[in-house]
Amino acid sequence: MSTLAPAKDWYAPQELAVHCGCSVDRIEALARRHHWPRVHGEHGGKLGVDLETAQRVVGSSEAAVHGSVSG
Repeated sequence: MSTLAPAKDWYAPQELAVHCGCSVDRIEALARRHHWPRVHGEHGGKLGVDLETAQRVVGSSEAAVHGSVSG
């Protein structure tokens, strides 16, 4: 029987948003784009991603947005 490798940590989108300094909607969009694993429990959903990866993805996506603006 094969099993999936467990994610490093599981965080609620709200926890990631606070840690990364962005909105929950932004975290949800990045989770879909980067295919972060998700589980649903009695206290809501959690995403399988470590804090460093989440911070890096949020930072790189914001840099891409700000870098694309020409003036």
